[in-house]
Amino acid sequence: MAPVGLTPPPLRCTLDSTMPAGFDAAFAKVKELVADFRANEKFHLSPACREILGKFGCADQLRNAVIKVALSNSQRQTALFCMS
Repeated sequence: MAPVGLTPPPLRCTLDSTMPAGFDAAFAKVKELVADFRANEKFHLSPACREILGKFGCADQLRNAVIKVALSNSQRQTALFCMS
């Protein structure tokens, strides 16, 4: 029961009105990716695939380290410039 003076909100809310605009396209893409994974599941779960993903992980770590050093050097140069 609603408090006196307040009316309850309408309950005729549909799912379509609450979904983001691109939901159908995103859902179709996810279904496509799931079908692709299932078609290649043996490869994705194989040691060869794990090795490839491990190499990508190492490349990501190297890239992050280079970015960190570059930012550190940039900040150091900025600090030295401001001090002079």
